[in-house]
Amino acid sequence: MNQAEATTPRYDYTAPRLVDYDGDLSKEWFFIYYIWHLEKGEKVRKRVSVSGATAALRYTNAKRDMKEIERLLRAGATVGKVKVPKAPAKLDATLTSIPEGILFAMSKKKTRIRGTTMENYDSFHRIFSAWLENREYTHLKLKDLNADLVFEFFDYLKEVRQIANKTYNNYHTNFSALMTVLVKRNVLPENPCDCIEKLKVSSSGHTPYSGVQMKTIKQELLSQGDHQMLLFISFCYYTAGRPHTEITTLRVSHLWEKTILITGDNAKNHKAEHVIIPAPLEELLQQYKIRENPPSWFIFGKDGKPGPERVGQNLFYKKQRRLLNKLGLTYGAYDVYGFKHTAVIDLYNAGVDIKDIQRHCRHSSITQTDKYLRDLGLIKNDELAAKYPRF
Repeated sequence: MNQAEATTPRYDYTAPRLVDYDGDLSKEWFFIYYIWHLEKGEKVRKRVSVSGATAALRYTNAKRDMKEIERLLRAGATVGKVKVPKAPAKLDATLTSIPEGILFAMSKKKTRIRGTTMENYDSFHRIFSAWLENREYTHLKLKDLNADLVFEFFDYLKEVRQIANKTYNNYHTNFSALMTVLVKRNVLPENPCDCIEKLKVSSSGHTPYSGVQMKTIKQELLSQGDHQMLLFISFCYYTAGRPHTEITTLRVSHLWEKTILITGDNAKNHKAEHVIIPAPLEELLQQYKIRENPPSWFIFGKDGKPGPERVGQNLFYKKQRRLLNKLGLTYGAYDVYGFKHTAVIDLYNAGVDIKDIQRHCRHSSITQTDKYLRDLGLIKNDELAAKYPRF
């Protein structure tokens, strides 16, 4: 048994298998795979459609998606949820196990954070607990949670699971935040994560769209009659908001006369702030009569229109993937987050003052906005370009 097999939680699965009907493009291609369901205690079947106007494009898309899914299955991916053990009422560093200590810290953070953050903590808890179990470290107590153990865990993440730097840093953030709770309550003398340095990450991981691509996307959505997706993209573009934690959580009551309220519960910096409603977005709000719905309703409801239930968390990402496949935009890092980058580029090229861009993006400082612009390749210095000497 190799190291990965010894340390990675193993769940039974069946690798993806492509159904291509011998290359017949008149039929819908798909691939199927089986993944372990935690609640049912057995494998369940999953079916994923394959898009593409040509056979070559479909094979390319299928190969890419099947490879990613098989990687996740090998890493121990599952579906369903298991009941999380109840956090202990109090801690004793010499008696309390490490997983119990993490649960305790999670319970203290629960009332002050967003749901998505709690999901991240829960994911970290399950992965770290499984690692401890597979390394036969279940006998360890909170007093044993030191720098050496933390280094060993993060080495496993990078060397065995081979996670990306951004994911590595997310684990670090979650781990450190929970350990801070224990330090503040005098359970631990110091944060054992302080010894771990975050890794460098490419600042711009989302490819912006060109003007032609934006028009093509709009025309395609109109031809499909998918007005909810078009409105969602418009909100991403005109508000420069974050797709899931900010845009899809908006309610009708958040629409003011001239601004949109981004609540502290959903904002990245946990601060309630307003963003202006540009004229084109206001036209869409009136066209779809959004303000005429009950104030408590979500703007992006479950039934394709405003409603009492919020749209599914991954619906727009799935729709965007199918749309990009159909339009042949399968290169680069195109996704729904790219619409925010596109908006900032368009504002900058239109001559909007950097201070106004800072306010619209809700950046904490001009320095942050300047870095954001440079990461997008937006560096304007016409005088330098014209006067640069020849060699």
